[in-house]
Amino acid sequence: MYIRRVVWSLVLILGMNILYAGKNKVHISCGEEQANVYVNGGKQATIREGFANIFLEAGAYTIKVVAPVNKQYQKHISKNVRVKENTPMKITLELEKYEPTQKYKKILAVKDKPKLKRWKRSGNVVIDSELGLMWQDDIAVKSVRIKWNDAKKYCQNLSLEGYDDWRLPDYKTLISIVDYDRYQPAIMPSFKNVNILDYYWSENRYIKKKKGAWYVHFYNGRTYYNLKSNENFVRCVRDK
Repeated sequence: MYIRRVVWSLVLILGMNILYAGKNKVHISCGEEQANVYVNGGKQATIREGFANIFLEAGAYTIKVVAPVNKQYQKHISKNVRVKENTPMKITLELEKYEPTQKYKKILAVKDKPKLKRWKRSGNVVIDSELGLMWQDDIAVKSVRIKWNDAKKYCQNLSLEGYDDWRLPDYKTLISIVDYDRYQPAIMPSFKNVNILDYYWSENRYIKKKKGAWYVHFYNGRTYYNLKSNENFVRCVRDK
């Protein structure tokens, strides 16, 4: 009986060596207890307890790790790596990007039809045909981060797509572009530029706090107030 176990153990060891001959161990870790690992688009392994080991031949690969958030969304990250011959490697990934699941993408496609009919992108602006508004949507909305008073002046001085009559949107106008069917960012699909790391100013003061003003956070559509002396992002609007 003992001899038979030894023989089977040798068979398994030899089999493993044949299976991974010429391949290199790649240790992948992330902050998720469970996630799927894809290599060049094909599922390769499942991360459990935060890590997984895969074996790859020397060469260039795109490794993507995907973790479920809920039924609608999953978070992911992709990384291009080059595996060297006879060189084990370790990869640590932070999953930060969010995307709809395949099932929810189909649901969104149906929900997006009236939105895409109402909201039309043209150059660096998005036009709301229902409210008759034109929204700034250039790369500056992802980087310009200023105090509330400066935000009002910024919009007044903005010249974009041949127009110079921009203004800082009021609270109700700003939340009209929030899309609660979406997450990170929670904004209508025609908008391409948004920063989810901080808030966007509205024109309205916060009555209970004289030094505060309302904001919208396009991370998830949350609204509240922030001190006017703090710096937040800006997205200007004008009447079409």
